[in-house]
Amino acid sequence: MQSILSSLSSLSCHRGQMVAPGIRWLSKKIGGNDPQDLFKAELRRLTSHQKSLSQSVITLNNLFKAMPAQSHSEALLKTSSANTAGWEISLLEGKAPAVASLKFTAPRDGLEQPVAAADADSNHEGGQQVLSPVNNVQPSTASNSAPANCDLTAGPNPPSAERSREILLPEKFIHYPDGISEIRFSPSGELFLIVRRNILEIWGKGSDGQWAQQGSLAHRDRILRPCFNARENAVLTWSLDGQAKIIGQNSNGTWSEQGVIKFEGSNTPWIMARFSRSGDHILSDNLSIINGEIQIWGHDASGQWQAKARIHNARLDDRRQGLFTGPPVSDHHIFTKFGSLAQIWSSADDWCKPLEIHHNDTVRGTCLSANERHALTFDYTGAVKLFDFQQKWSEAGEINHGAGVAEAIFSDDGHFVLTIGDNSDKMLACKIWHRAGSWSNLASIMHNVGVKFARFLANNHVLSCGMDGKVIICSHNRYGNEMVRVEHTGKITNVAISPSGKQLLTCSEDGTAKLMHFDQYGYWSEQAVIQHQGVVLGGSFSPCGNSVLTFGKDNSARLWARNDSQPWQERAVIHHKNTINGVQFSPSGDLAITFSKDGTAVVCARQTGQNWRERRVIVHGAPVRAVQINAIEEWIVTSGTEDDDKVWFCDRDVSVREMLMMPSMRQVEFGRGHLLTLAPDKKAVVWSINGSS
Repeated sequence: MQSILSSLSSLSCHRGQMVAPGIRWLSKKIGGNDPQDLFKAELRRLTSHQKSLSQSVITLNNLFKAMPAQSHSEALLKTSSANTAGWEISLLEGKAPAVASLKFTAPRDGLEQPVAAADADSNHEGGQQVLSPVNNVQPSTASNSAPANCDLTAGPNPPSAERSREILLPEKFIHYPDGISEIRFSPSGELFLIVRRNILEIWGKGSDGQWAQQGSLAHRDRILRPCFNARENAVLTWSLDGQAKIIGQNSNGTWSEQGVIKFEGSNTPWIMARFSRSGDHILSDNLSIINGEIQIWGHDASGQWQAKARIHNARLDDRRQGLFTGPPVSDHHIFTKFGSLAQIWSSADDWCKPLEIHHNDTVRGTCLSANERHALTFDYTGAVKLFDFQQKWSEAGEINHGAGVAEAIFSDDGHFVLTIGDNSDKMLACKIWHRAGSWSNLASIMHNVGVKFARFLANNHVLSCGMDGKVIICSHNRYGNEMVRVEHTGKITNVAISPSGKQLLTCSEDGTAKLMHFDQYGYWSEQAVIQHQGVVLGGSFSPCGNSVLTFGKDNSARLWARNDSQPWQERAVIHHKNTINGVQFSPSGDLAITFSKDGTAVVCARQTGQNWRERRVIVHGAPVRAVQINAIEEWIVTSGTEDDDKVWFCDRDVSVREMLMMPSMRQVEFGRGHLLTLAPDKKAVVWSINGSS
């Protein structure tokens, strides 16, 4: 994601804003300066009575945490020796050098009294500046100045929000004269990488618990899209210099360059490369038209990366999946195609003896089943050839759709095949094939004007969405094949499938969205019709499938939910002042978010059962085009226009949703208990989340 966050600088509420001066000073002044120099300056200001105590204590502790470990002793020495105008500054007893390790006292009326002992968890009370609590917008009352409101059918009044706290603490400031172009955490959040145009660095925590560089590699030109493998022990880069490089982790924990992928004689710098599913192999393709070659890389006996195979005069079949956007490649099988010839390369044959598959027409696509036991290829005439790996990729049959095929896919278990027409014959949309000894046609699905898309659902049922406003579900039961038709009077705008595949939502231009449910008896039935005052643009299911959000051109979103004892019911209606760009549930399904062109995002939280309550109207200030929530639901990122993204903090208690807003940045990454930010001035900061290790 581009453009997010600046440094931690403001606490925002729905109407107005209160800013912690110590945090504001830190975020404005730290920049690329040395935290140790700023620590000394702030200490001088404190002892000269030039700043209020609370501000300086917080700032000093933050700067102390941001210093390199080797600078702590000097900073503590200066702190303990500072004694100006009656101030006494000392370490708290029994505390190791860390944030919240300073105590300040001063004489008052001849008596020595504690003045402040501030840390990251302190509430600034007792004569210090007090931050006003954030007030949640009342769900059932929409102020004239409020850009959005939410009408709810049930739920108690929201509890008052807790007082704001200091949420983030800077752990590491990283700045280079030539700037930083990209940052990225590994999937676990234990490592992160930094790209400095043509230099890649791997960072991790050392034995002292401090973030430090673990290794680096360099290209001759700009680095593009570096990525970690699944095991997080290797990073793959490719560059405009025409090479891809691998940096891997050594046995001692350090990182070093372990391989260079290049294609000799190529006149183009474009090389695509990606890791396999396990991360143990790399598939690389030279995009030169003249010199077609594919390389497969893996580990040798010493743990270094080397080329296992070089496949000449071939092209990868990346249909339906880009090298970086699609699912990882198989660890065992790779498809290539060229004209009317398709090939299956296998690791069982050391990638050197492919199965050659000849068609009478140009090969249009290939498919490998999820269990990698079955494979198929199909051409433009609709001829499909099938193969079985357990019989050494022997041919298992051939089927013919009867017209052009746009796509042919396996069911999850590989026992069924769905062929989807390319609308050259508008009536013949989809066919379902079943293997019972030999492959035979199980059912055909017809549409009047062609098919938009089709997919397998739960229990190998098939969904087909037509251009005629009809959605057809084909299921197989003991009475034969059942066709369930979901009919709208307008065109279908969107179809959402629940994660389990047992719930279906169809959205239409006729102003309705229909909920279909697959019951325990094996039948599909309509459960609810959701009405909007205009075109229904789309919808989304919660992860458990028991809640759904729809949104339409009437600038409203509607939340419906069900449980084991109650049918689907409307639980909330969220109104915006302008077009809704999208809706989203959090990973747990306990938060529902709508975001709009009116510059707001509305956050609703699940209460008891299926009751929902509005928890926050996030005033973004610019049209909100996307929303991201981290895995543990502590952070919400609202994305606006370029360089206009914001991050909001959520209290972990679902009943209280206090948000912390930070101004824009070029990039933000979530780690384990950390945020990694890249500012517009190309300076990176690692922030620790208060309370995280």
